[in-house]
Amino acid sequence: MSSPARDLDQVRIIALLAVSGGSGRTSAAANAAWLLAGDDARVLVLDGGTEPPRAADYLAPFYAAEVDLPDELGAALAEPPLPGEPVRPLPAARFTVPGAHGHVDVLRVEHWDRRLDVLDLPAAAMLRARLRTAGYDYVLVDVPTAPSPAVLAAVAAVCDRVAVFCTARPTAITRGAEVASQVARAAHGPLAVVPVLTMTDPRFEEREHRGRSAVRTAFHHELGGDVERLAEPVEIPYQPGESYDPMLAVVADDLALDTGLGESYETFTRDVCGHAVNRQDIVTPLLRARYRASFGLGGDVPDTVTIVHAPPDRAWAEWAHDRLTAAGAHVRRTPLGVGPVRLLAEEEQRGVLVVASTALYGAPGVPELRGALDALRLGTTDVVLMQVSDDAVELPSTGGFAVTGLHEDQAKATLLGRFGLVDRTGGADPADARFPARTPAVSNVAARNGRFVGRGADLESLRDNLVSDEHTTVTLTGVRGVGKSETAREYAHRFACDYDVTWWVAAQDVDSVEASAAELRADDPPVENARWLLVLDDVAAGPPPVDALLPGPRPRWLHVLCTSTEHRGGDQVDLPPLPDADSVALLTRTVPGLLDPEARQTAAAVAHLPLALSLSAALLRTIAEDAAETRGLTRSSAAVTATARLAELRPPLDPAAVPPGRLPVAQTVEVALSWLRREARGALAVHLAELLAFLSPQGASLQLVRSNGMLARLAELGGPAAEVLRYDATEVDQVLWTGARCALFEVAWGEEPSVGLHPLVREWLLARMSEAKRADKRAHALRVLAAYAPLEVGGHEADRENRHAELQRHLGPAEALRSDDPLVRRWLVNQARYQYLEGNPRTWSAALKAGMPVLAAWRERHDQPDQLDVRFAGQLANLSRALGDFRAAYAFDRFAVDRAREHPELGTDHPVTHTAVRGLSADLRGLGRFGEALESDVTAWRGLRATLGEEHPQARKAANNLALSQLLAGFPQTALDIERGNYARRLRLLGTDHPNTWFSLCSVGFYQREMGRLDESLRSLTAARHNILRLRGPAHPDELRVRWHYALTLRHAGRVSVAHELTSQVCAEYRASLGDVHPHTLAARLSMAAVARARGADNAAAVAVEVLEQYRTKRPDHRPFIAICHLEYAMCLRAAGDHETAYGHARNAYRELGETVDGQHPWTLAAALVVAAVLADLGDVAQARRDTEVIWQQCVDFVGADHPYTRVAAENVKNAGNVRLVDVDLDIPQT
Repeated sequence: MSSPARDLDQVRIIALLAVSGGSGRTSAAANAAWLLAGDDARVLVLDGGTEPPRAADYLAPFYAAEVDLPDELGAALAEPPLPGEPVRPLPAARFTVPGAHGHVDVLRVEHWDRRLDVLDLPAAAMLRARLRTAGYDYVLVDVPTAPSPAVLAAVAAVCDRVAVFCTARPTAITRGAEVASQVARAAHGPLAVVPVLTMTDPRFEEREHRGRSAVRTAFHHELGGDVERLAEPVEIPYQPGESYDPMLAVVADDLALDTGLGESYETFTRDVCGHAVNRQDIVTPLLRARYRASFGLGGDVPDTVTIVHAPPDRAWAEWAHDRLTAAGAHVRRTPLGVGPVRLLAEEEQRGVLVVASTALYGAPGVPELRGALDALRLGTTDVVLMQVSDDAVELPSTGGFAVTGLHEDQAKATLLGRFGLVDRTGGADPADARFPARTPAVSNVAARNGRFVGRGADLESLRDNLVSDEHTTVTLTGVRGVGKSETAREYAHRFACDYDVTWWVAAQDVDSVEASAAELRADDPPVENARWLLVLDDVAAGPPPVDALLPGPRPRWLHVLCTSTEHRGGDQVDLPPLPDADSVALLTRTVPGLLDPEARQTAAAVAHLPLALSLSAALLRTIAEDAAETRGLTRSSAAVTATARLAELRPPLDPAAVPPGRLPVAQTVEVALSWLRREARGALAVHLAELLAFLSPQGASLQLVRSNGMLARLAELGGPAAEVLRYDATEVDQVLWTGARCALFEVAWGEEPSVGLHPLVREWLLARMSEAKRADKRAHALRVLAAYAPLEVGGHEADRENRHAELQRHLGPAEALRSDDPLVRRWLVNQARYQYLEGNPRTWSAALKAGMPVLAAWRERHDQPDQLDVRFAGQLANLSRALGDFRAAYAFDRFAVDRAREHPELGTDHPVTHTAVRGLSADLRGLGRFGEALESDVTAWRGLRATLGEEHPQARKAANNLALSQLLAGFPQTALDIERGNYARRLRLLGTDHPNTWFSLCSVGFYQREMGRLDESLRSLTAARHNILRLRGPAHPDELRVRWHYALTLRHAGRVSVAHELTSQVCAEYRASLGDVHPHTLAARLSMAAVARARGADNAAAVAVEVLEQYRTKRPDHRPFIAICHLEYAMCLRAAGDHETAYGHARNAYRELGETVDGQHPWTLAAALVVAAVLADLGDVAQARRDTEVIWQQCVDFVGADHPYTRVAAENVKNAGNVRLVDVDLDIPQT
């Protein structure tokens, strides 16, 4: 913020008043403020105008930043906060003048007239004091048009001067003089009044003379002849503009004009503000030409600016390029080290911008650049250094500025000001490069590699290819170990500012891709108008799995960067081994004291392959440190010794035994292994690396590495010296450091610490093992994973989820699905349940596809199925049911129930058996076999209650299912009674912070609606929805369920508009998450037809018949639900007046329901009511009345007098023959 003004007596507070709109008051304020700032004054404009354009609109091309006003002034000007809320800082828009040290801060004050209207004298005095001490030289108060007497009194108390604007019309002059008089009478001290006559025309001198005389006479009369208060009038002429945009005349007007607007604003600034300014000292011809060009006047000014930068600073260069281009400059970008430095001759360019950073140190071409800049800066070319890091290299220049710590708007204003350019756009184009200080909203890219060197030309080519279009895929290709992944990681960090999402995907297999997709969806990344970078690392054969990763439609900008050993066609960048200079730089930066000759020797030995170079650098440093410590050598002597020792240790491997291109890495890994095995801790690091080789290529979490299972295996493998690992998990950290020193594995000590192997190191560790050793090590790794797996019950939920998510990554690489170890099989059962509970259709399908052959193999290997077979079959049934495949789920559950009952240790009365029966009931409900489902649920409920107790969570789940089966079997009151009791127990046992409590209350609300108790239902569902949102968040399956039920109840209650909005949301989210033909989606879409019918929409029947056809073709065995579709379609046709077709579908529904759920079921009664209603529509009113009377009696007998269908039947009996008979409300339930 500004420093205090130099002398408080010089601070001037000036009000600008107008009696009518269009008087030029705001334009005068903006032009005067800009002139004052151009003469190094600090100006505050309190913009209370109510008509556009506002002061900020005139000053927009010179916008610099948003600043906060001093707290005391902000508190005086801000809207009073609500009770209990703090006073927030009040931001103002700051504008600067190129080449000047002043600035204009514009505060847009809303409802300024109302707030001045209630400003009493003490408050006005306080505001005046705070304005005078706020650090400004001038305060211009733009008062709203036609101010009230109270506002004028406040202005008189706050301001030193008042400029009263009026046109030359007699009425306007009279009213302006009256305003001046009111202000003057209200003043308690000296107050100068300046009449400002606007819209004058110098071409009509006599008329203008009369106007000036009228102003003097009227103002002199109203002020009572007080000549000390009254200043001479200022005239602002009318000038037909060349542009309708809000332009600053003081910048745009030609100085050659004697009576232009610009000159009148100079006069205004002198006479009203008391500050004489010469525009010619501020507005250069170049600035005027550029400003006029920004409004399309006078043509472009051809300024060429060359940007020079090191390749790592390209993001800064792109940002500066787009900002300068938007301001009208012709910009060229020249990266150092990628080609010759190309600077235009002095007469061909306006300036050179050098992006100055530490990356310029040692960059190729810097000496050449230094000479060229030295020559240019002595001429007329502006050579500007834009410093983007604190210790940037110094180069010849005519000036510079640092962007570190600046807001983007400040940096842009400074950049344009250095070249005298004017912002033409007022804001960035969505396609422009973004400010490099920003970071992505969502990212999982590993930390930047601080030792990355070279690849400048490759990264330039990669960037050029990716930014060529909004949707681009580029593949980095090359042999293994050439640095594809590291180059991709450097790109992701170098250009992170340009993306909203940067997401790294280990794409070597389907499981890894799906795991990464699940993590991405959990982070809820922005999609609309967002820029995405997907890095697909190590893509196998086939097209990149982009669509499998996206949580929805493709974002507007999607850059896909693949790494692969294969040429995949399309845009690609081939990475060769590093050039000699970069190889030497990589080694010498890592190994203190290593000289170039030794570095070249080592680089040549590994064929300049980056991975082998990195491994060699780590080994050289480790060997040199040991030599320096044990033998007292200097750094350089130790480095020479280490180079020789590394060459000695490098084994002469048979090239035929090593895959092509792997020899340098294999030899270097062998050196690391032999060096580490010299002592016990190093040998443990080797054992750990060999175990990690069987885990995910993405690495393992540190929590897994420190787990009891891992420590026990390492202690077993390491012998007596490793026993300490059993007693202290942090002991393994020393093992990690020992292995990391030799680059055998990488340890990431970040927010989520992990340990990983490079894929080539992993590949060689596996290749060098014998078959027997590989089997033994794999078994050890599987036992580690099985020991890490959560148990069936217990443990903190978040920890269980984290462990399962970690284990999911290792399933495939560890080949766990092939294991016959009981502990591993137990883990697989629980892992399948995790995939069911936390997954989505893609993960459910993948898990089911992988699990089915596993179950088949287990069945084949075991003569007598064990408990794990039974439980695994139950989990596969859960996955099938989640996918909506109830027939497949039934087959799995049928197998589980039969095998459990046959098992000698389980039998018919074991909780595992009863749980399997409970699953079977769910399948039967989904298939519409409600009677069988009820029978099974009664069995499961009684069995679990007897074997585990009535309050056990499994018994409570059985009670929940029993209530649902009661409803579906046609007993809604029984369902409500059971679920009310279940809710009460869960509330007592689990409390208000467990989602199952509110799941039960949602069911209560569902059953209350089915009984017609709509007010009770809404109360229950409102409470359930609020708490499930609190606990689960939006779009969780539980939240979607309660939102759908809430929408249905609203529809039943006649609140159709809200019901339509909520049902649309649920339908869209089910379609997005589950697909078009999932039972939940179809049910929600049928509800959409019902709500469309209730709204009288024309598309209701079309929606209903579409759902009916989907059920007929995709789910033909779901007969009761097909019948409900027929019934809804019939009601939609009836609403549309197609009674003949409606009758046929209603009859189909009635017949189908009678056959599948019996004639006394509420759904069958509902269908009968619709048949009768359509019959009345067709003219057979007598038969319709007789049928409805019979249906009413059946409703009373079977569902009760208070049931909604009973009430509909009673109403239709009464109205038959008089008015149209009413329909029923019926939806497909979730089963």
